[in-house]
Amino acid sequence: MIAVAVIVSFAVLAGLLLVPLCHSSNDRLVNVVIVNYELDPVDIYEADDNSNEVHIARLGPFDRVGGLAFWPNSRVVIRNALTGGFIRRTTVKKGDVLIETDGGLHRSPEDATESTTVSFVNREAFSKVVLSWVDYRGVPIQVAILAPGEEVTVATTVRHVFILSGEHDGKVLYEATIGSTSGVIGTTGPEENKDNALVVRVRNDSEEGVAFLWLDNDGVEHMMEQVAPGTTTTMTTYQSHRFVFRTNDGNVVRQCVIHPSTDEIRPSSC
Repeated sequence: MIAVAVIVSFAVLAGLLLVPLCHSSNDRLVNVVIVNYELDPVDIYEADDNSNEVHIARLGPFDRVGGLAFWPNSRVVIRNALTGGFIRRTTVKKGDVLIETDGGLHRSPEDATESTTVSFVNREAFSKVVLSWVDYRGVPIQVAILAPGEEVTVATTVRHVFILSGEHDGKVLYEATIGSTSGVIGTTGPEENKDNALVVRVRNDSEEGVAFLWLDNDGVEHMMEQVAPGTTTTMTTYQSHRFVFRTNDGNVVRQCVIHPSTDEIRPSSC
């Protein structure tokens, strides 16, 4: 840390001595703390108008340095100290007090103190999805593979990032930054908290078989099951979820919206 302090001191001093005369008399130096949330050491640079980069400091993993003074609109560049690879570029604004290598989306295990549990559910009709945690370098780490309708509960911490993606094409279906009340997250986004779950009977009171489908937030229908005439099944769902009954030839028989008092839905009524 002594070497870092020396580098920082000389860099800041040089910045003060080489300040261009074009700064407004109303401008004030901005004191900034920089935090490295990467697993590798990083180098901090200040870039001039010609994109020349002046080295300011090197930070180890989860290290921080304070007391850095920048003029407003100064450009700060952060690079991986081992590879030289670009990590982040930001412009210092008036009032800034903290610059984080990850933009504030992730936290180290030591800093993420608020624990929570989150359920992830695959709402795709036919395809499996991959649930991944995005590590502190932005690399997805596979947690589970979910079949259609399958749900998994994960113990994690607030501000961690997870993605749900297609098993075969890798397409990201939803990316979530965990909050303290995230509850249930599906492939179409956050859903109602599991504490508000309802058990509802699905009864086919018609004389022909019907298709029973869930209607997601984008209006896309997802097949739940085929219900034979005169049969009843049960499901766990949530308030405001929408379902559709269709005949075998595709005609809509009825659309139902789940309410707190809903205990049964059928083609003839909700």
